[in-house]
Amino acid sequence: MTMKARHTPGPWPIRQVAGGCWNVEIGEQPISFRREADARLIAAAPDLLKACLLAQKVIDHAQTISDWQPWVEREIVEAKNCLAEALASVEGRTP
Repeated sequence: MTMKARHTPGPWPIRQVAGGCWNVEIGEQPISFRREADARLIAAAPDLLKACLLAQKVIDHAQTISDWQPWVEREIVEAKNCLAEALASVEGRTP
């Protein structure tokens, strides 16, 4: 699966601003967060998306290998479903 980027490309820098808030610079418009952890999670979104797309590609390829143990197949299917849900959320659709 290939997904065209419809978001502002990363990296999205993060910096602390007055009042103890954290800004994530997405394009020209910063978004403020009260918690550093929330800001860091949002700032990591482009890298997380890239990792999800790569993991999905690896899982799709791994499923073509015929000598998997049954528990491995269950884990792969679970991971694939989790990735599909996350990527569908990014794309604004249902999996």
